[in-house]
Amino acid sequence: MQDIIDLFPLHMRDKLVESGIFEHAVEELRVRIGQPILAWTNYGEESIAGLREYRITKEDMRQMVSFISKCSLYAFEEEIKKGYLTLEGGHRVGLGGQVVLDETGVQTIRPITFLNIRIAHQVLGCAVELTRCLFTKRKPGNVLIMSAPGHGKTTMLRDMIRLLSDGIGSSLTAYKIAIIDERSEIAGCYNGIPQNQIGTRSDVLDGCPKALGMMMMVRSMSPDYLAVDEIGSVDDLEAMKYATNCGCGILATMHCPNIEELPQKPFWNSKGFQQMFDYYVVLEKTKNGRSWSIYNREFKLIDVSE
Repeated sequence: MQDIIDLFPLHMRDKLVESGIFEHAVEELRVRIGQPILAWTNYGEESIAGLREYRITKEDMRQMVSFISKCSLYAFEEEIKKGYLTLEGGHRVGLGGQVVLDETGVQTIRPITFLNIRIAHQVLGCAVELTRCLFTKRKPGNVLIMSAPGHGKTTMLRDMIRLLSDGIGSSLTAYKIAIIDERSEIAGCYNGIPQNQIGTRSDVLDGCPKALGMMMMVRSMSPDYLAVDEIGSVDDLEAMKYATNCGCGILATMHCPNIEELPQKPFWNSKGFQQMFDYYVVLEKTKNGRSWSIYNREFKLIDVSE
């Protein structure tokens, strides 16, 4: 975690190490001017021992923004417009503050006064059982992974991509996967190079809008599957419909806490989108970790013991 610690002002670094917070599987660090640093870990929200009474100053924030941007905010201008920066190692920093607009939309965020440091943590192997269940025990098809925010959709999708791209021994066919990574959360590209393990046969369009990227990948990379994170618009679904008509499979995620809520999405029951996916995977966070259930295209629960 030294690369994360090095984003903080010098006077905080030793205290961050001494706090032991990074022994708790940190997922996010929230930094706000005038407020203490808060961490979100596998135990929930935690304060930082040794820094509980300390309040982030404007100078602290200035230094952190400088460290995060490597002293060149101009070089990250396009990412700042989108509200985040991707760091080496696949970590991502969400940005908040004063938005500067022009006739084309968001020009920049200045000053930046809120940071959400999201720490990349691949869980290699988390999707093995699910992937085998969908792709060896059953006929492979289009998969939509759903859950409430923060329940592991992207983590599960990333590992499924890795497994399908590499294959699992002789039991799982390897596929060509095209990843449209609009927010750099799947592959975690830094200077165009994936920082996460995404498999041997995966190609990435980083920072590209999903709908546009899917069309580009279908035409240029001849994938077996397209992989996209957090679909949510008619344009996304139209692009997926085009891809399936061209013979591509779909691996996607969506914010949706349960199968009952999916038909209530305003765009879902139009233009035949409800028949696009063969399998719906619902993730849930429990006391013992995360669990998943699989539903068929009729929204009927599948008995995975079969």
